[in-house]
Amino acid sequence: MKSSDSVTIKDIAKKAGISYSSVSRALAGAKGVSKEKRAKIMRVADECGYRPNMLARGLVKRQTKTIGLVLPDLTNPFFSELAQIIFDEARSHGYNIILDVTGRDFEQEKNCLSLLLSSQVDGVILKSYKPHFGVESASVPVIMLEKADSPNFSYVDVSDESGGAKAANYLLDRGYRHPVILGGKTTSVSHRLRIEGFQRAWAQAGYPGSDITVEFGDFTLESGQEGTAGLLRRKLRFDCIFCANDIVALGALQALGEKDLRVPEDVGVFGFDDITYARLPQIQLTTIRQPLQEMGELAVSMLIRQIEKGVPASPVRVSLDPELVVRKTCK
Repeated sequence: MKSSDSVTIKDIAKKAGISYSSVSRALAGAKGVSKEKRAKIMRVADECGYRPNMLARGLVKRQTKTIGLVLPDLTNPFFSELAQIIFDEARSHGYNIILDVTGRDFEQEKNCLSLLLSSQVDGVILKSYKPHFGVESASVPVIMLEKADSPNFSYVDVSDESGGAKAANYLLDRGYRHPVILGGKTTSVSHRLRIEGFQRAWAQAGYPGSDITVEFGDFTLESGQEGTAGLLRRKLRFDCIFCANDIVALGALQALGEKDLRVPEDVGVFGFDDITYARLPQIQLTTIRQPLQEMGELAVSMLIRQIEKGVPASPVRVSLDPELVVRKTCK
């Protein structure tokens, strides 16, 4: 007896005593097969344990109902939460997701994209390490999860400049005057825009840019902890820390606690993202909330529209506004 993976349409046609073409139409859900005949075909297919070859069917129809998703990492809850939203939204439209993770490595990102394209995905949602690296040659629609440097891409992003400005204005309103911007890679477009928004708002309030210390690093807990410890060792003057994301902020809180510095009395700590951990009672991090649900759902709907109706002549670009979330880590 054949395994379920090796059962073919010809096997079902032979066992049911029905023509190959009728079985093929019935299994594809096409018209031209009577209700009684369709019911018999489906019963025989089930008895045989038939499983359709979705890749082969996709190649015939030039569509696999599969979307590639490329993210920097999943250790940050921001990206794992975003991935779940995208998975759920794609499934609601009848699409599956193939997920790959780059580890914020440029070469790995190119490899991920190449692998997905060779897997015949219908489209790609990409949070890029270098949005300008040139996926123009991709043979399927691509939606960026970040403002793309290239004029050819559609994207859904959150206004990082606006988030940086909101953080700066809040810290100024609370009386802080000597901020440090901590963490984030120099190559990160989103982090660069947050810094620019922060600096612009600070200058517009009449305070010199020299009051702002910018320390690059990474987007990890260790980067926040080690960066803050380094600031303290250097005896740098600062009264608040605007962190590249909430994970970096958690590391900063840890380093300050190890030196018995009080938050927010001695130093204010401000995050970005509003991950689940930021809301815990023992943390209560003041932060900028990115609208994850809307971001993920929009990216999926935009991509599916392009898959099914064609890529528009002009890129579709949506920039969402982040929200200030006030908790207890700033005065």
